[in-house]
Amino acid sequence: MAHIVGQSRYQATLYPETLDEVIAADSTVRVIDGFVDSLDLAGLGFSNVEAEATGRPPYDPRDLLKLYVYGYLNQMRSSRRLEREARRNVEVFWLINRVRPVFKTIADFRKDYPEVIAGVCRAFIKFCREQSVFGGEVLAIDGSKIAAAASRKQVITKAKLAERDAAIERKIADYLTAMDEADAEETPLEPTKTDVAAALAALRAQRAELQQQAEQLVQEGLKQKVLGEPEAKLMRTPRGHQVAYNAQIAVDAQHDMIVAFDLTNEGNDLQQLHPMARQGKAAVGADQVSVVADTGYANGAHGKQCEQDGITAIVPHGERVNPKGKQYFSRDQFSYARESDSWGCPAGEVLQLFKTSHTKQKKEYRTQACPGLSAEIAMHRGSAADHRARLP
Repeated sequence: MAHIVGQSRYQATLYPETLDEVIAADSTVRVIDGFVDSLDLAGLGFSNVEAEATGRPPYDPRDLLKLYVYGYLNQMRSSRRLEREARRNVEVFWLINRVRPVFKTIADFRKDYPEVIAGVCRAFIKFCREQSVFGGEVLAIDGSKIAAAASRKQVITKAKLAERDAAIERKIADYLTAMDEADAEETPLEPTKTDVAAALAALRAQRAELQQQAEQLVQEGLKQKVLGEPEAKLMRTPRGHQVAYNAQIAVDAQHDMIVAFDLTNEGNDLQQLHPMARQGKAAVGADQVSVVADTGYANGAHGKQCEQDGITAIVPHGERVNPKGKQYFSRDQFSYARESDSWGCPAGEVLQLFKTSHTKQKKEYRTQACPGLSAEIAMHRGSAADHRARLP
């Protein structure tokens, strides 16, 4: 039995008559092409949208943007790889009309238009909404830590600055001692003396710089700062502590499309529920939406804000840790009764409202079953955030 064979690569053929015949009618590149062609690139902030009458012709920013979007959808971040695709990939041939930009042109395009490309992403969200791609009923919110360019050595804190300042002080003292010893010698070595003086001057300059950095931390009210990349922070990630950003996204449940995104330097997600839910609701253009998130977003105040904005937040409470010992109930074992404004104890007792402090924004609850026991509840949280009760 013979194998399935094709045609000789040296056989002349008239196929295909056009490159368009090779691309499937439902190919993703056709969506990219239609989307980019519908954009007002000049209004978004791209230059060279209209070529000048004189000078060397530039690449059309539409072609470079199409190539960038194609690389994003196909997980190609390298500009060198995109250059190779432009020379061998039939879909890319069709998409950018066989132009072949070199990797530096591709890299410079992304480097020169970071904010404009973010605007393109928002325009794509609007495009999806107009095409009724979003369900607009349920959104999922999550975050991911993205490593920054700066290393951990660039992170400065008050403790690190004090440690470095103390080390410089010790070195300065050593150099001063060395200079005193050199002066005491009968035949001092002038080159050594000169080297010590130069090193001493350099150390004093370093100390002055450290003091200036410490003053900046105090003035800006920061606990840490990353030199060269002040927007980033040292935070805990799945790969240990790294200088990173906390990227936030809201995804529509119907087609898993990103509807909202943001980049923060918060080390956790505790303050991100309401902002991301509000952005997602505005993006899908719905009057009422439900959002789901993991326990890292559990925040009673944000849940209340979501409710006021027509957003139903579905977020599980995290597992409560009781550091005081097993003789105490953990906070999640108490149940709140809204009608009577009281708390049910796991031992079967009820803690009634004792007094309300509007200045401290707290309520105090007590029960006769446990004399001397009281529980203070933060009013804005609406949960037993600080409550512990001893077994009666």
